[in-house]
Formats: sequence, C-alpha cells, structure tokens
Amino acid sequence: MSKEVIVEGTNVTWKPSGGTYGMANLTSLSAATACIGARADLWSNGGYPREMALHFTWKFAVAPNAGTFVNLYLVWANALTGTGSGGYTEVATSIAGATLLAKSPQFTQLGFIACDAVTTTLYITLPIYPIARYVQPVVYNGTNQAFSTTAADHIITMIPRWGVYV
Repeated sequence: MSKEVIVEGTNVTWKPSGGTYGMANLTSLSAATACIGARADLWSNGGYPREMALHFTWKFAVAPNAGTFVNLYLVWANALTGTGSGGYTEVATSIAGATLLAKSPQFTQLGFIACDAVTTTLYITLPIYPIARYVQPVVYNGTNQAFSTTAADHIITMIPRWGVYV
C-alpha cells in the first residue's frame, strides 16, 4: 500500500539584490509604503506545486511603535506578462506606495504581522496554496519606521512542496 509524502522543491526567493527574483524597494521601505516583487513562474522547477511555505524575514532601521503592522499580499496571474488572473492588468514592479495600494483588489491578503518595538530581525512563515502559475509578493510597511538599508536583512522565500506516493 502506498502512502503520500511531501517533498520540497527548489526555493524561489525575492531579495533587494541577488535573489531568484528582484524586489529592490524592499530595502529602506518607508513607513506607510508598499513595494512589489517581480513576477515568478512557479512551474520553472518541475511543475505546479501542491502547496508552498512562504518565509518572510525583515528588519527595521529604527524600532517601530509596538503593535503596528506589516502586511503581506500575493498577486496571482495566469501569464508572465499582461493580464493576470481574473482579468486584472499586470502590476508593474516600478510602482509603489499609494499607486500600488490602489490595485489592492487584485491582491490575495496573507495577513497582517504585528511588530514589536525592536530593531532585531523579524520573520514569519505561512502556508500558501497556489491558485495560478505566476505570483508576485507585495509588502506594505504599515509601521511608523522604515526598513533597514541593508539588503541582506530582507528576503521572501517560497518553498514548493509536492505530494508524492511511495
């Protein structure tokens, strides 16, 4: 009798520099501002994953007020460029802030992360269930302080997981 086991695929990362995909504005992300990463192809490493783990790590330059939030979203699409899932238009990585947030009806909200009044590295891990082939992460800094200026302090990682019968 076979049983299903979950195996992990190759990580997909968004970083200010050096990741699988770019997310330049994550470094020094100002208070009350949003940024979006490049559109990633989830099929690029072996097919459509059943589920994914999303890890987000970030750090503030100055401690924010305790209880303020960082918000995470995903933008799903069925094409690498052009119209996204649900007929939405492509969200360019060059837009940010209020212009980006005006497109929020296209976003799948992952959650609001309440922050402590610290400058140490913060992180969260969330389960993700893909609904389309392509994805872009969106981060909104709803705190009163900017993210740190060090690129290595910020990374979003998605780990694909497949169900395999053995």
